[in-house]
Amino acid sequence: MAARGGKLVNDYQEAGALLREYVRRNGMRWTAERGEIVRAVFRLEDHFRVADVARLLRADGGKTSLTTIYRNLEHLLRAGLINEARCGRGSDEQVFEHVHVGRHHDHLTCVACGRVIEFAEEAIEVLQTHVAEKYGFRLVRHTLDLRGVCPACRGDAEPPRPAREARP
Repeated sequence: MAARGGKLVNDYQEAGALLREYVRRNGMRWTAERGEIVRAVFRLEDHFRVADVARLLRADGGKTSLTTIYRNLEHLLRAGLINEARCGRGSDEQVFEHVHVGRHHDHLTCVACGRVIEFAEEAIEVLQTHVAEKYGFRLVRHTLDLRGVCPACRGDAEPPRPAREARP
């Protein structure tokens, strides 16, 4: 799902329309390949990588290059339809997620198995705002990925399940 003007964008047709508008405003051309990439991205759930988009496109018979996928994901980022998630097992590989309206979250990532848990803590949000103000910053966005070893990898009993667990 992606955000646009306080509204959820949860399907590729609406996302495609929003990206078409972005493309038009920026003097670019809309291509069939671009439409296929948007469709693939919005078929994916949770966090995803370029390889996931490429796999979907190839499964549908597409031959879109990785360079084209990277370039178009950059446009989806700039258009506000996806975010870079900054989570994973320590790899430098980019991980993306759909934008969630009114549901800001941060990540806990297990460095052993790659498990990702999305969470929201008001106290962290308040502290981030306080720190930004202390140094004269006006926050426009942030990402937080806390890394550690999950209970399963430590052999501990599982804690209560979080509201949302994401695929690494």
